[in-house]
Amino acid sequence: MSHVVRINWLEHLITSSSFIFSLLLTFFVLFLFVLFSSKAKQYYYKTSNKHKLPPSPSKLPFIGNIHHITSSPHLSFHLLSQEYGPLMFFYLGGVPTLIVSSAAVAEAILKTNDLVCSSRPTSRISKRLLYDNKDLVVAPYGEYWRQIRKMCMLQLLSPKRVQMYRFVREEETALMIKMISQKSASSLSSSSGNLVNLSEELSLLLNNIICRVSLGKKYSEEEGGGKGYKNMINELQELLGAVDIGDYQPLLCWLKYFNGLHSRKRASKLLIGFLNK
Repeated sequence: MSHVVRINWLEHLITSSSFIFSLLLTFFVLFLFVLFSSKAKQYYYKTSNKHKLPPSPSKLPFIGNIHHITSSPHLSFHLLSQEYGPLMFFYLGGVPTLIVSSAAVAEAILKTNDLVCSSRPTSRISKRLLYDNKDLVVAPYGEYWRQIRKMCMLQLLSPKRVQMYRFVREEETALMIKMISQKSASSLSSSSGNLVNLSEELSLLLNNIICRVSLGKKYSEEEGGGKGYKNMINELQELLGAVDIGDYQPLLCWLKYFNGLHSRKRASKLLIGFLNK
């Protein structure tokens, strides 16, 4: 009888603890919801009074206008532009965004006012992987960007430099064609066939050319350390294309510790170690 009482008491304690935890979690989420709603309204009214913003569809606290976007974003924006015009004001989470759906407006932004709109939006991933956004592609427009662009044009992309490494492009292209021919011949002789993934082969061709021009050797799987290099490049490409929810809603930046994104960012150490070698 005492054992039954102890078991019932333990079950009651566990149930009560779970209920209390769920209640506290609910109150915490509601607190964040109310806090963000008030801050978002204050920011919105402040910016609305300061700047004349374009028309915007109705937004929700915390997620902004994301609920208006379907699995086909271009169709969603097209339908919304018919109602709100060619220039819309959107909130992607907590990030204010302009949606352009007209060639004339796009020309005004990208050509007439190109200096104002030249910088790319920053992300936590690119900032960590690309040396605090020092890469030419993601660096903000300014004196630093102009200097590294000038350096690339003179040292890498000038007609003289491009012609200098013509033999590298021709050699690697010939090797790729030879490999495809060999696989095609073997597929004709065997009943099973031997498929050639052209996307992978063209990516490998580009990678080999860049490595030979910039590093003096290529790092294919046949070469020493080539497999590790390929895995590192694939990981970096996947990370640079990944979405960090913390970029759109800072209150949810802690999710990176649970979805594996934070641990994957350590790929930057692999890149630094490779370049040091």
